[in-house]
Amino acid sequence: MLKKDFEALNKRREAEGLDLFKNPRNLAAGTIRQLDPQLVAERPLRFRAYELLRDDPAEVPTNMFAYQALSELGIARNSQAAVFTELDDVMRFVDEWDAKRHDLPFNTDGLVVKVNDRARYDELGTVGKNPRGAIAYKYAAEQATTVVKDIVIYIGRTGAATPVAVFDPVNVAGTTVQHASLHNADEIARKDVRVGDTVVIFKAGDIIPQVESVVTELRPKSAKRFDYEKALAQQYPELEFDRPEGEVVYRLKGASGTILLKEALIHFASKGALDIDTLGEKNAVALVEAGLVNDLGRYLYHHQGAIAGTGPVCRHLGTETGRCHRCGQKTAAGAICLRPRHPPCGCTDGHRPGQPVRFHGCTTARYHRSAGSGRRCG
Repeated sequence: MLKKDFEALNKRREAEGLDLFKNPRNLAAGTIRQLDPQLVAERPLRFRAYELLRDDPAEVPTNMFAYQALSELGIARNSQAAVFTELDDVMRFVDEWDAKRHDLPFNTDGLVVKVNDRARYDELGTVGKNPRGAIAYKYAAEQATTVVKDIVIYIGRTGAATPVAVFDPVNVAGTTVQHASLHNADEIARKDVRVGDTVVIFKAGDIIPQVESVVTELRPKSAKRFDYEKALAQQYPELEFDRPEGEVVYRLKGASGTILLKEALIHFASKGALDIDTLGEKNAVALVEAGLVNDLGRYLYHHQGAIAGTGPVCRHLGTETGRCHRCGQKTAAGAICLRPRHPPCGCTDGHRPGQPVRFHGCTTARYHRSAGSGRRCG
């Protein structure tokens, strides 16, 4: 999506009283993920080809030949591409576009250097999914400064307590950033991040907000070192945590409780697991708070009528008659009859995990599958 098209789209939305989109990159990716042709047609997306394939690879001997053929066919492609024979010339090209890339009609955070000869490129092979004949060159991430207003600790699906910094809103790489993970207690201590500090933040890969460093010269005298255990006790007084020997993460003691159950059910129905349509985060929380799901294993056995309300889908959480009042008949049918958009193990390739078990992510699930364990990935 071009910058000018993105700006025009946001102006129309502003005139209609709609929320504005943050940046063209996220909007373009999100539009395609909706899998809605009508929505795609309504938004000003552009197609740019980067590859040309033939049954006989010899018909396309080089990458530049492919680009030239695409141009002759009238197909948009990268018009900034160039061929060099010396590495020094490649690096001069990289440095040149570091300064000029902001003048391009679209946003970019780097470029790709590839072996031009496609036969040689194929001979070099791949490592995992990464071709040896190509490498991505990322430019330095855009940085900004902001103030840490608070440090909030969140409990994840496996009981891990993860600290998150809350900032004064600041624009970084086209989006407004208000939060960033601080990862664990050791990382907070290493960077000495305190509430009230001015910090330098950036986006890793222009996507994930991270704290780069603390501007100690601007630290207020009242700022105190962050006491992780004290913060856990203040934010979760009813819970107990411990830090297993040799680990950097504090974890919730025990494997039960509504916090873990909510996170487990959200993960269970997410795209990374069973991908159950209509069972999103709010509905998962509503089911737990309504007392209709007390154990992840028992979730599969609830019948549709126990969850569906008699009226339309309501916006409030909780229960009045033993039902979840966010869930109408259609939502309950989708959630309880388990309409996953992937096979039973929760993914198109049959390897994604469906339950929140530590050390059992996609890689381990794939190993179990290939080893012929005969068990589902969850």
